[in-house]
Amino acid sequence: AFEKRLAKDKNLASRFNLHFADGMTYEHLDFNLDNEILKDVNVRKAMTYAIDRDRLVKALFEGRQKKALHNIHPRDVYMTEDVVKYEYDVKKAEALLEVAGWKKGSDGIRVKAGKRLATVIMPTAHNKSRELVQTFLQAEWKKVGIEVTIRNEPARVFFGETMKKRAFPGVAMYAWMSSPD
Repeated sequence: AFEKRLAKDKNLASRFNLHFADGMTYEHLDFNLDNEILKDVNVRKAMTYAIDRDRLVKALFEGRQKKALHNIHPRDVYMTEDVVKYEYDVKKAEALLEVAGWKKGSDGIRVKAGKRLATVIMPTAHNKSRELVQTFLQAEWKKVGIEVTIRNEPARVFFGETMKKRAFPGVAMYAWMSSPD
């Protein structure tokens, strides 16, 4: 696990010259487009703009991970930076939510037609890095008025049932691996 590697590096750095290289695995988010809230591209874009990925990488991974730009790993031979970039921008996120009709309620969570702007994030359980990231995402999204509930599942259930049947209600978080072409 990444966090164990960081701890080991700190313990061994005084005795060894250590080299760190990115692996080909990366985490990503899948949005369930059958979800009425997440069908709206403005909501999905707002959620993306609301994530300070630079701060996430620095705070949780000591700056050793590269932030994702899209679905191709930064070390992959097919990686390109010629894509729309969703840099951290809370004002843009909030403006997109306003355009989508979501107004901030008295508790800071947005509401539209009496319904709260709420969703669920589901990663696999017992993965410390993912748990840290999902908590980070939950806090980032709350800043712009999105309520997020965390619901972890064991990997065998998550991949064997939930993902197989597209039964995740909101956002799924799991890893992809780029092939080492």
